[in-house]
Amino acid sequence: MMMPRELKTSPFKGHILAKDYYVLGTAHIIQLLQVIETSQKTYLVIEYTAWGPLMRHLRKHGHLEEEEPHTLFQELTLAIKYIHSYNTAHRDIKPENILLDWDGHVKLSDSGLCKKLASRGNVRGFWGTQYCAPDVFSHKEYEGLPPDVWRLGVVLYFTVSGHLPFRETDHSKIRQQILS
Repeated sequence: MMMPRELKTSPFKGHILAKDYYVLGTAHIIQLLQVIETSQKTYLVIEYTAWGPLMRHLRKHGHLEEEEPHTLFQELTLAIKYIHSYNTAHRDIKPENILLDWDGHVKLSDSGLCKKLASRGNVRGFWGTQYCAPDVFSHKEYEGLPPDVWRLGVVLYFTVSGHLPFRETDHSKIRQQILS
């Protein structure tokens, strides 16, 4: 599978380029097989994930029964733990970025918002989607790794209930619900 991806130097200090992220490598992070560069684009050839995104699986088959997400969540937690061991925040954990291989095992993907944290591990600013932790909405510095744990919880909730804990569609209303 080939995915075009621009690999220019990030304008955001500390962001991890896709090449760096995929090199981290573990059983539950999508593996980079090859990089093909042309004059206009860079293509990342990643491992094949037969079942595709978790979101597609959930839309097709509905939410998972209470016992089913156990292995999925355990594997996702291992992937995040591995990324965090490098003092790196994923910042975009959501069903669309959780791919499933032929056997239904997790392959975390999409490093577009990953950030290598400074020694203190604090960040500032809004990144992500309706899976954001309350800290992300503040205009102050916050610890960079805990919002990934929040996102794990939102994904777990979504997989067993079939809907997000925040049902609004308007971003400002979702923000209000998350903050309350």
